[in-house]
Amino acid sequence: MASRYSDEEQAALKERVLAYVEQTGNGLNLAAGDAGIHPSTLWRWRQADTAFNSRLRQVDQEAREKRIDRVEDLLYAYVLKGLSGQLTFANGQPADINATVLIAWLKRNSSEYRDALAMNRIHHTGTVDLVTQRRRADAELEKFEKELLQQAGEIAIAQPDGE
Repeated sequence: MASRYSDEEQAALKERVLAYVEQTGNGLNLAAGDAGIHPSTLWRWRQADTAFNSRLRQVDQEAREKRIDRVEDLLYAYVLKGLSGQLTFANGQPADINATVLIAWLKRNSSEYRDALAMNRIHHTGTVDLVTQRRRADAELEKFEKELLQQAGEIAIAQPDGE
C-alpha cells in the first residue's frame, strides 16, 4: 500500500508528534490529532520504523512521568490547602479538585500507586491467617506513609502572597 505522505512529509509529521508529546506531556492519540493524522497511521509508522518507535516510546514514557508528577503535585497541594482554603490555578481561577479522582487516576496510571492486592493476586486453598495479613498490610501502609511524607517534604508548593 502506497503511503499518503511523501518521505519528507512523513519525517516532518513524525517530528511534530515527538515534539508535541515532549512539550505537552499529552498522550499519543492527542499527538496524532495535533499532527493531523489518524492514530492508526501513527501506529503503522511505529510498526514500520523501529528507530522512530523507540524514540517515541522514550518521549512518551517521560511524558507519562511528567503527568504523574503534575497529579502528585496537585494532590499534595490539595492536602496542604484543601481544608484551609480554596486552591487556585496560576491564572487565578478556582480549582475544583476531587482527591478521590486524583488518587484513582494515580492508581490507574502508575504502578507505584496500585493496590498490592491488585498486583499480587494470590490463589490458595486452606485457611487464611487474617491477623498475619493485617499486620503485613499495616507494615506496608506505614512504609508507604513514610515515603509519602518524605516526598511531601521535598516538594515546595508556592504560597500566594499574604500567607
